[in-house]
Amino acid sequence: MLEFDDLRPYASFRLASIRQGAAKTAVVDQILDDANELVESTAQREFVQRLGNSQAGDLWAGFLIYTATRSPSWTTGEGLEDLTHHLLLVARRDRHVAVYASEPAMGRFVSAGMNRSELTGLSALAPIPAALLNTAYGRGAARTLWLSGIHRRTSSKADSKILTGADLQDALDPLDDQSYHFTSARTQPGLPNMPSNRSERAVGFTPRDSRVWAGSVREFVELRQVAYALLGRLKEAETETLVPTPFAVLAAPISTVDEVDQPYDVSVVAPELLSGDPIEDEEEEALAERWAYRSAFSVVPTGSTEMRVGVEVDGQHVGELDLALAVGEGGETSVDVVTLGTGDDLGEAADVFHRPSWLTVHFESGHTLSNGALYSVRHRDIPFKSWVFADFTGFDVKKEKPPTSAAFDPGQIGNHDSLFCWVKLNWPLGAAGRGWLACDDGAGEIADFVHFDPAHPDGPLLSLIHVKASGSGSTTRQISTSDYEVVIGQAVKNLRHLDRTNLADRLEEGAGSAVALATWNEGVVATRQDLVDTLRAAGDDYRRRLVVVQPRVTSTELGLARAAIDDGQTTGRAARLRQLDTLLLEAESSARDLSATFSVLGDSF
Repeated sequence: MLEFDDLRPYASFRLASIRQGAAKTAVVDQILDDANELVESTAQREFVQRLGNSQAGDLWAGFLIYTATRSPSWTTGEGLEDLTHHLLLVARRDRHVAVYASEPAMGRFVSAGMNRSELTGLSALAPIPAALLNTAYGRGAARTLWLSGIHRRTSSKADSKILTGADLQDALDPLDDQSYHFTSARTQPGLPNMPSNRSERAVGFTPRDSRVWAGSVREFVELRQVAYALLGRLKEAETETLVPTPFAVLAAPISTVDEVDQPYDVSVVAPELLSGDPIEDEEEEALAERWAYRSAFSVVPTGSTEMRVGVEVDGQHVGELDLALAVGEGGETSVDVVTLGTGDDLGEAADVFHRPSWLTVHFESGHTLSNGALYSVRHRDIPFKSWVFADFTGFDVKKEKPPTSAAFDPGQIGNHDSLFCWVKLNWPLGAAGRGWLACDDGAGEIADFVHFDPAHPDGPLLSLIHVKASGSGSTTRQISTSDYEVVIGQAVKNLRHLDRTNLADRLEEGAGSAVALATWNEGVVATRQDLVDTLRAAGDDYRRRLVVVQPRVTSTELGLARAAIDDGQTTGRAARLRQLDTLLLEAESSARDLSATFSVLGDSF
């Protein structure tokens, strides 16, 4: 007979809370009773062992072991059967429950059983609201995101995508990605009560089905720690302000249909086909693939959230369905389906349309039903946040280069009050003179300045700096997008020189020019060739940054313009800032595509 210490399943759980009024002490045994009834009611399953509600460390837990038999998927012949042992593990911490089910069908039974009053244990449970899951686990570095689009389907934009990275909050494109919502995420939320060497354990979560996972475990003690910590994070989140989505750039769900109107398009894609999660039930997988890839639908709206859908599958029209959408508590969407006609295919279509999480419905009002929730696709004003405000006191913000009577004299850089001189005397901010700095102003320039800091505390850093004078020096000057358009275009055009090899080649080509004399190392005049040699000797493990120095925007004016937007204004400084935000966000997206950061220097007053 197996004991708790013999178990080490993959740490994947369906989470639930015990409903108000339901007793918590008996719920573990009651859930096992419900599962055992399912096992005994099907000929393909057979009971093996049960360990009832017992204290397991800081949890109360119990488990059920049973077998399931099924014919192999690779044969239509009779006489062959696969026998699989399955585990159902139930753990409780106070009024929260975590359920592990090794058989997908049992997992679906657990989820569906929360709405079936005849099941004593499961009906005492309520799924965790998506906002609570987001608040609990959508914190810390986001390592993986599964995104599903709510935009109109187009060949130029993916329906869904998977992103991986060190922290995807910074990788999301504020313009392009706001028409996606996340279906699942994998973060590092910092679980409470975990050993210090495991506190940053990654946690994946899928809000739509109240599921979390935290990877493999080596022994039951570790599984118990993980389950206890996951439930502890959930308990903490109940006292916090809930967030509809932890990723501000992405679309957030709405909880009412008041503004939803005129459905015009319907498609079917099971979430598992979007996220890459395997559908282990072969019949379920076949159903999902048939209606996702071999169907077509025509839509005639009959109300704001009602529609008549013509159904076609495998090239044949099979009938019509009447659909009506409703949004319940917590934003969960349900679909009422009426079949207009007969036939197995139409009945199968009705079965599929009863699953809101499998449907994508677009509305003329700019809303989308996706993965069982309604989202608004109205584009929001996304602020550009990578401003750096510097002190330009003593410098003329309207003067780009040192004054000369003839051609630009690079030898004068640092001797006057121009912005070029400001860069020479103040870059990098907070550590003026550190590293290599070279001016490359002129026809076919790489940037106005190239800065390479091989000894930066956070690792080698290469910066391309583009400088543009402000069109106004007034202390009350307002934002002007035109002051930025040319310099931003130049900066984006030369992004490829953030590759050190491309940069070294171009710098070497201009080593004999007059501007090459404007090269410094640690503030002391050096040769262009020495900089080239340093770049060639550097490895590929360095950070990249694109910088625009354009002091037209002041800290004061930015604050006023941002407040005007927040106040709902659409003209004046609010309109100018919206235009500038769009320009700078597009440049930031281009820089991000090359793994570079992008910042704009404004005036600190």
